[in-house]
Amino acid sequence: MAFLFSVGMIASGQTQFMGAMACAIPVAPLGMSLATVLGRKLNIFEATEHEAGKAAGAMGLVGISEGAIPFAAQDPIAVIPANMIGSMVAAVMAFGFGVTNSVAHGGPVVALLGAMNKPVIALICMIAGAVVTALVCVSLKKARKAQWLQSAA
Repeated sequence: MAFLFSVGMIASGQTQFMGAMACAIPVAPLGMSLATVLGRKLNIFEATEHEAGKAAGAMGLVGISEGAIPFAAQDPIAVIPANMIGSMVAAVMAFGFGVTNSVAHGGPVVALLGAMNKPVIALICMIAGAVVTALVCVSLKKARKAQWLQSAA
């Protein structure tokens, strides 16, 4: 719904909503990719998730948010809140910094191809959101794993 609203606003000449949307779009897959790297030593992701993390990173770079779906399907309690919080951080930062986007797509590729007015700021917003997503996800998964181990003992 937010995407459709943002695209409609582009047609009205208001591109800041799409700027915020474009920064939020890649956060979930990039964040989950980063989470699999950070969580490797904690042993909180399965081998299949490590492989999915590589694909999610590539998908996030071109603005395909569906790269996070396997993670959300595997562990919705940890992944969905992490994705929501990280995407919110990226969108709020982008809106606050006045990032605009004149095309109906998002992600680093859009910033690098010149559709955004402040590409460096947009990339910083995306990175911040991905880092928040990864840290929240790893924290939630680690806490849930500790709780599970404690109840199993």
